Amino acid sequence: MLKKNTRDRTEIKNPPYYNDLPFSFSHSAEIMFSAVKNAKSPLHIGVLGYINAATSAPTQRSVVLRFAAPDLKELGFHTDIRSEKIASIQKNPNCSILFYDTILKIQLVFSGKITLHHKNPIALKAWEKTAVMSRRCYMAQSAPGAVSPIPTAGFDEKYTMNEQEENDTVGGYENFCVARMKVEMMDRVFLSFTGNRRARFTLKDDAPPEGEWLIP
Repeated sequence: MLKKNTRDRTEIKNPPYYNDLPFSFSHSAEIMFSAVKNAKSPLHIGVLGYINAATSAPTQRSVVLRFAAPDLKELGFHTDIRSEKIASIQKNPNCSILFYDTILKIQLVFSGKITLHHKNPIALKAWEKTAVMSRRCYMAQSAPGAVSPIPTAGFDEKYTMNEQEENDTVGGYENFCVARMKVEMMDRVFLSFTGNRRARFTLKDDAPPEGEWLIP
């Protein structure tokens, strides 16, 4: 016998943005902006989707959210200039980044073109704000994805226990790259027991976001 769902939907109270298109966008901007510095936020890490230049196949990589404009017209993450995705983005800058908040039950997918910044004022400013421990990631002797005969983090073992000083990480700047996406579209899905809600927002320069409801 099939078990019936006895949960009373009348007891479910949806958030105020449930049926409010402008509020859905402003709420998205609020939680994304907050997630930049909140490492515990589920939105702090997203999944970058792009076309691999070598294989022409869709590829995904996890990225850490490092920048979000208050109007969501730009998002950013850091990467190694030697990584495979750099060549892929240079060939085809059209990418998407997916974020999912497991607590709020909100999925956000951003689409747009990515610009890379390497050894320029934007990169230097971001590098200066990067924690010493995080700088280790850019000090690997070989490029990310290179084959290794042993399990390794890639950088010198003396940095494994976070014993490096700031001066020790200067060389990492050569490999440090800032990726900034100019967001053209955001797709938002909110999961609710009473019925999901989905909206799409088009973002243009010097114009407010244009939103419309979609079937989830």
